[in-house]
Amino acid sequence: MAQWLQNRRERYLDELLRLEGRGDHCSQTKCAGCTASASDAVFRCRDCFTEAPFCKSCVVTEHTDNPLHRVEHPRNDFCIVDSNGVHEVGLDFCSCASAEDHDIQLVRARLYPATTTNPATAATFRVLRDFHLLSLEAKCSANYFYNKLARHTNNNGVFQPRTRYNQFLTIARQWRNLQMYKRAGRGHAVDGIAGTRAGECALLCPACPQPGKNLPLDGSWRNAPPEQRFIYALFLAMDANFRMKRKDVSTEGDDPSLGNGIAFCSKVQEYMEHLDKNWGLEQEKSTCVAHDAVNEPNRETYGTAASGIGTVDCARHNTGRALRRRVPSDSRKNE
Repeated sequence: MAQWLQNRRERYLDELLRLEGRGDHCSQTKCAGCTASASDAVFRCRDCFTEAPFCKSCVVTEHTDNPLHRVEHPRNDFCIVDSNGVHEVGLDFCSCASAEDHDIQLVRARLYPATTTNPATAATFRVLRDFHLLSLEAKCSANYFYNKLARHTNNNGVFQPRTRYNQFLTIARQWRNLQMYKRAGRGHAVDGIAGTRAGECALLCPACPQPGKNLPLDGSWRNAPPEQRFIYALFLAMDANFRMKRKDVSTEGDDPSLGNGIAFCSKVQEYMEHLDKNWGLEQEKSTCVAHDAVNEPNRETYGTAASGIGTVDCARHNTGRALRRRVPSDSRKNE
């Protein structure tokens, strides 16, 4: 370290700045890959091992198998979010008579479009998988994840890549929904996504007793002697979070539900009909604890679409079965 500090630190800094410029190619008179003039050699890749400038034809040829390398050029109008940054690239869609729509062309290239009409932004399948896993295991928010990608693109604080955060949120939400349908086997079903029944995408606990699945098919478990009934018993635990609220900031038309009742949460309309039918039932107040959520079950809440969430979990194997508590308007109360 002392040797580097005394003899090489200043030199290394000079070399880093040299690579930021054109390096040994300041006086280059032609393209590094062909005989094109220097005026055409305006493309330089930041991810390749050379800093030499190339013409358009050569840089396309060199990056046939590396389309997401960061090629510096000011006239790139398509934005792609990838694991190594936010890229502004030049992209041409196929215009043949038999060509698919632009968004389908992107999906087939493993690029998820931000919109179905005239897409100008896309995210790679790779970055969506990375975010999906990070949000699950590291609880990484979309904001932190996107800021990391922006800093990966350019971290000097001077040049800021085009903001595509809102588009990334839309893409990530659709990606999660499609992964759920895919893992539930709906892509291979004859009736497809439209035929998904209520709760069909939920993962049931494989160890808990499930009639018709892991219990004796002859029904002998129903007549088990008292000393053996615990083997077939289902142990459930109930809990609720009354602080997990969702504000009423949109409508079903502007922000439609992507999975109404297909997994752990109940269908909103059916749940609200159940509330309307049983709203007048009196709930017994606790005499041993001073818990507001128990003693004030009908407390009103305003401006929320969901006043909390209640869950029913497998108490033995920690597998969830959830029921979302929803309040559709200000007139509803915190049930």
